Amino acid sequence: AGTVLHLAPGTVLRDTGQLSPTDRLITINTAGVRIYGTGATVVSRRSDYTTGEFRHGVFIRGASNLIIEGLESNTHGGDGFYIGTGSRDITLRKVFAFNNRRQGLSIVSAVNLLVIDSEFTSTQGTWPMLGIDVEPNNNGDLLQNVQIRNLRTSNNAGGGITVGLSAYSSAAPAVSI
Repeated sequence: AGTVLHLAPGTVLRDTGQLSPTDRLITINTAGVRIYGTGATVVSRRSDYTTGEFRHGVFIRGASNLIIEGLESNTHGGDGFYIGTGSRDITLRKVFAFNNRRQGLSIVSAVNLLVIDSEFTSTQGTWPMLGIDVEPNNNGDLLQNVQIRNLRTSNNAGGGITVGLSAYSSAAPAVSI
């Protein structure tokens, strides 16, 4: 907790091409992380991952009080960015996701999420291939005070932004996006 990472422009964090089908390149599951990465990139080589839908670039689950600013997450076998169960008080500012296999950004569960001044482009490879997919897995996943502002999506094979709530039952929690 309380980790601050400043990545200099031009910094590249590259995977080795050896991620297992359910691995992620970076996992954040704690409180108080700050990543400042304007001009820095988290990257995989798409040709290493032609099956599956995981192998995300930045996987956030159970994290709180998190800021990621300026980081690019490109060419992963899954999502550029993934936000899952137990995540709260998250800010993604000026992030960029390009040419990821499944999504630019998946929002599965978040309370107090701000995605601002960001870009999610050229997603293609495995369904649903969206710039941003807001889609809980079950009633335990919360989508409360989710704000998506001033962003760009383009050239995504499945579309720009979708909100899919079909996994919720009639007893689902209130949603605010």
